[in-house]
Amino acid sequence: MDRSLAIEMLEGVREFAARTGPPLDLRIGLHAGPVVAGVIGRKKFSYDLRGDTVNLASRMESHAQPGHIQVTREVRDALGDAFALEPRGPIEVKGKGLVETWFLLSDRVGVPRRLPEGADQRMRWIRFETSSKSRPPAAQSSGSV
Repeated sequence: MDRSLAIEMLEGVREFAARTGPPLDLRIGLHAGPVVAGVIGRKKFSYDLRGDTVNLASRMESHAQPGHIQVTREVRDALGDAFALEPRGPIEVKGKGLVETWFLLSDRVGVPRRLPEGADQRMRWIRFETSSKSRPPAAQSSGSV
């Protein structure tokens, strides 16, 4: 793996913000595991992913710090030495308890991509979510999709 889409997304938003003026930033959460995928709809089709893996990735995003990519142990283990990671430590996650997390820093060990000192205070949060129409009924799944 040469580049991470998540890293490129962070860099792209920072470059856009630098050109346009208003401070912007992303929070990105990653988890690896099984999902259920399918096409929803009869007239207007939508592709959807569901399951515990999607829910935990969403929780990683919502609990992340602005300008960071937060990952679970499963992602850290899958990446091996291809990426530089920094331990964040355990965080309390609804429905899961304490989950050990890391920040994904760069796509090559030793080449960190960090925000300048104090940049977190100048950034606004952006959160991408699916619409409530694509969420499963509460009986089928807990958390967000």
